[in-house]
Amino acid sequence: MNSWFKKIQVIVTLGLLFNGTAAMAIDCSTVQYLKNKSPGTQVLSNDCIGMQTLSIGSELELAAGARLWLKSVYNATTNQQLICQNRSVVPVRINIVNLTNPWIKVANVGHCQQWVNNRLNCSVANGQKFFCVSSIIKKPRYTAAKPERTTSVQMRAISISKPENIAKAESYIDTAVHNMQAEINLCRNLLNSQEPVELIWNVKLTGEVDDVSILSEGNYELSSCIRDVVLSYKYPKPKEMLTFVYKF
Repeated sequence: MNSWFKKIQVIVTLGLLFNGTAAMAIDCSTVQYLKNKSPGTQVLSNDCIGMQTLSIGSELELAAGARLWLKSVYNATTNQQLICQNRSVVPVRINIVNLTNPWIKVANVGHCQQWVNNRLNCSVANGQKFFCVSSIIKKPRYTAAKPERTTSVQMRAISISKPENIAKAESYIDTAVHNMQAEINLCRNLLNSQEPVELIWNVKLTGEVDDVSILSEGNYELSSCIRDVVLSYKYPKPKEMLTFVYKF
């Protein structure tokens, strides 16, 4: 009896070790699921804990009008990002099939073209599409130097308590917008639009964004994409709450 019991213990122990090794083999450090930038997207299955990273085999569903945003480390100075937009009235399911670009396979849409110039186009129905773009993006470099303001980015107003602090506030937001520009360009590339987008938002003393509202009319998909970039950016802690109105 004791011999049989010991055999069972060994078998159970080996099983636990095998399962533990298999769990450790799952890569949960490569593909990041950016939930705050993925409105309308739901993770259906994922072997990674916390739902902020995705494993091979993960399944996601994009509701009608939803967006998906993924990111992975490319090298020490750049990362790779992917955005998908469901411009149809039906949910689209995708699977994570690789840990490198293009990462995904569309599960329930049969009319998808091959990736061309880092872009995927799928026809869901007449006039209804699902499409994605990917890009290599340099990681933000935080520097004290004030970046040169371009004509496409215009500050219309700043709300601060002391007028003498306007110059510092301008430099603060110019640096932030400069660091966000690559992701903003990715939004424009995804939606193939150069329409102006005007936003107003507050940055609290904690560096968190209090609110972001869209002031401009026009392409809502583009405006909401850029809004989510502004909302998710990690701002340095200001000395007072700041309010900005920016036209991108």
